[in-house]
Amino acid sequence: MIPRAICNRALNHLSLTAGGVIQWAEIDPQEPKPMDTMIIDRGRGPEIAGTRITVYDILDYVTNGWHPTAIAAFLRLSTDQVLAAVRYIEVHGEEVMAEYREMLARDARGNPPELQAQLDAAHARFLEAVRHRRQANGQGDGDARGPGGR
Repeated sequence: MIPRAICNRALNHLSLTAGGVIQWAEIDPQEPKPMDTMIIDRGRGPEIAGTRITVYDILDYVTNGWHPTAIAAFLRLSTDQVLAAVRYIEVHGEEVMAEYREMLARDARGNPPELQAQLDAAHARFLEAVRHRRQANGQGDGDARGPGGR
């Protein structure tokens, strides 16, 4: 579960629109009212409206100790958008964390062997094409990976 300290503002309003969109609106008399930030689901999981950034992307940064303001700056979001994602994670904690754990498990398993073999073959063909192009351009028979072997 996400620590409450990460979300240092109170959630005062939550609404679900007819289209299944969760809309967050913070009411704080000390601050000017920000635009409502929405979390939507277009079929790839809950994401910040107007972006392709999912709550799972935000969760990656939060679990690595990033402050919401730093996440917002890095992903070019508003802090309110990040806080809306964090609130969504808090409200839907079990569901979000179950899916997140499955995503991490899929990532840890890697690609199936037959797909990995295709990827490795495609990469080898790419490196060979780069080597041929460099030879044709008079750049010698150097390493196709570029300067410093990268």
